[in-house]
Amino acid sequence: MSDVSDHWCRSTRGEATVTTFTWTIEDLESRPQKTGDPIYSSKFLVKNPKEKESFGQMMLYPNGFRKGKEDYLSLFLNINNDLSLRVKYEMSILDSKSKKTRTGFGTATKLFDSNTPSWGPLEWALRSNIINNPKLLPGGHLTIFCKVTVNGTDKTLSGSRAVENENVTILTNARGLEQVSEHLGKLLNDKKFSDVVIECDGEIFYCHINILSTRSDVFQAMFQADMTENRTKKVMIKDMDSEVVREMLHFIYTGGTNGNVFKEKSKELFTAADKYQLDVLKSTCEDHLCSNLHINNAVESLVFGDLHQASKLRRMAMKVIARNLSKVVKTEEYQNLFKHRPSLAAEIPMALVEDNIV
Repeated sequence: MSDVSDHWCRSTRGEATVTTFTWTIEDLESRPQKTGDPIYSSKFLVKNPKEKESFGQMMLYPNGFRKGKEDYLSLFLNINNDLSLRVKYEMSILDSKSKKTRTGFGTATKLFDSNTPSWGPLEWALRSNIINNPKLLPGGHLTIFCKVTVNGTDKTLSGSRAVENENVTILTNARGLEQVSEHLGKLLNDKKFSDVVIECDGEIFYCHINILSTRSDVFQAMFQADMTENRTKKVMIKDMDSEVVREMLHFIYTGGTNGNVFKEKSKELFTAADKYQLDVLKSTCEDHLCSNLHINNAVESLVFGDLHQASKLRRMAMKVIARNLSKVVKTEEYQNLFKHRPSLAAEIPMALVEDNIV
């Protein structure tokens, strides 16, 4: 039987860190920039293994980086820092279905340092191929997805058998929680042990009073009181569609969400989470709505956030409107905001001042 050391050491390259960034350039075809003139994205924090702040910024030359490249879009990634970072960058176009395309045309591993802070392809894409392809330019807007991977640095790891045992316990607990989520998910719509049904749009969901009551105070109150639902063991939901109810129940049973429904019906799911007091789901929906804010939906998101006490969404939508007021003010949504919700519209000038825009 071989000896097992009380202590150990291992030299490793360390784990890489990944940062993603999405940049939408509106009205690409009508951009006034000449050859050699770039459009700049905002700066974003690039995570790196050295645990020091580095900031990335993208630069798009809509009519080429220099003479002779006028027919191409030139795209560069700049990383401002005092470090030398070995970085793999991947720059793709998100098409009309938000799927990555043209991945590989802007992919490379380079050293970013004070001498060469910027890298990117001079001939990233033929301008005509983008302009004439509505799938790549939905609504005339180009959306670029950038993935930045910073390679890990050399590390010396050490430990003891006691620490290893602790790590095994943590891993075991994580696997246990994953298995619990999977098994509870299988209980949803299982008739065998179901003791209550939920009906919506003619669709029946077989559920369990204990699980619903544990996860939602609204369901708990419903099944404790002398209410119709408690007597009949049937809940009728008439103010939302079955797809939203299905996703809400999936979250109640597993703690997770299905991507497609979550993306397409995040507002409806937020409303359902608010009604049934599912705070984690509500917060997750609000974060998703905030991350997908843009000029075209800012007014609608502001009104939604105000109506549903989604303070984070309300605040961020107000900022988007304030920062793009010259464009937003021309829209029908903005005119309706002043007409139907004048008190909310009256807050926009203060947002301009607070954001130092005026």
